[in-house]
Amino acid sequence: METARAITADIQPPTGCQMCMNGRKAQLHLTLECNIHCYFCPIKESEFGTDVMEVRGRKYDASTPMAVMLDDIVNDPSVDGAAISGGEPLMHTERTYQAIEYLRLRRGPQFHIHLYSNGIAIDAAVLRRLNALKINELRVNSLKPRIFS
Repeated sequence: METARAITADIQPPTGCQMCMNGRKAQLHLTLECNIHCYFCPIKESEFGTDVMEVRGRKYDASTPMAVMLDDIVNDPSVDGAAISGGEPLMHTERTYQAIEYLRLRRGPQFHIHLYSNGIAIDAAVLRRLNALKINELRVNSLKPRIFS
């Protein structure tokens, strides 16, 4: 048991986790729609499956311009990054790309962006685009083993 403690004492959480734990990351739900329903999903049952966006607890209609929705994040000097999730943000890939592009444009390359996905919509083209947009972390949570085969 002492060995396990010694090993884990040197392990640091990913940068995105550290920023979130220190209150330096904003949560952005690009949709509350999803193509699966994970037991750990934080979306309320009454809202699950709706195409509503949410930034820092404030809800927006899906037609809301990106600038209106994200300016609260980009103008807050205490925020150094954004965690993009949903529902499943890649059900709306163009919206996801637009959000990342807008955050990069307004806050620059040092702004830390990570994306949560269930992996169903991820293919080579999506990975190339996310790489070109220079997201910092892609976190894939999946309950379906076929996604990884």
